[in-house]
This record gives sequence, C-alpha cells and structure tokens, in this order.
Amino acid sequence: INCVTFPHPDVMPEQQLLKPSEWSYCDYFWADKKDSQGNNTVSGFEILLQKQLKGKQMQKEMAEFVRERIKIEEEYAKNLSKLSQNSLAAQEEGTLGEAWAQLKKSLADEAEVHLKFSSKVNSSSFCKDFCP
Repeated sequence: INCVTFPHPDVMPEQQLLKPSEWSYCDYFWADKKDSQGNNTVSGFEILLQKQLKGKQMQKEMAEFVRERIKIEEEYAKNLSKLSQNSLAAQEEGTLGEAWAQLKKSLADEAEVHLKFSSKVNSSSFCKDFCP
C-alpha cells in the first residue's frame, strides 16, 4: 500500500493500538475509522491536518501576544522616561533632594531596561520567524 510492504497477517499478529482509548493519527493514519455513531469515516490524515492547522493558528496567536508585549514594554519605557525627566521638586535640597534625584535616576534606568527588553524580544529568533 503506497509503496509500503506489510507482512502477511498469517505470519505476524495484528499490531496493538498505541492509544486504544483515543482516535489518534498514530494508530489510524492510513486507515479510516468510523465516528462514534458509525456513520462517517475520518482518516488519520485528516486528524493530522487539523492538528497542523490548529498549530498554525496557535503560532499566529503567540506572535500577536509577543507583539502586544513589545508594544506594552515600549510604552511603559517611554512613560517611565518621561516621568524621570519631570521637573517637580527639582529644587529640593539635602538628603530628601538626593533621594529624589536617585528616585528619578532609578526611573530612567528602569525605562532603559524595559526598552532594551522590548528590543531584545523584537530582535529574537522567535520574532524574526513569527512576528512580521
């Protein structure tokens, strides 16, 4: 069958199903199996095709998820950077002024981290393959 040679049934017992409780393509790839009502037949090839199509849809959803994450990270970084440059309380002196300056520097550093993260994800092999 399809250029595949099978042993004669008298010589070799029938192979046991790998998943007897499931309808899986690994057991019924070339043969058809009737559905639970016994009416229609479904081929293992059809199951494999549906599995591939489901995987294609999942890949699209994952790519959209990653694109959204990149957008969120970029927006967050932009807002943190903007906040770190805010001039409110810039005239404060002493230890409170130092703490305030450190807080703003910390915001700028965090903005940079998020921007680098979004850039790294965007340039990753996953995005090159799946995030057009």
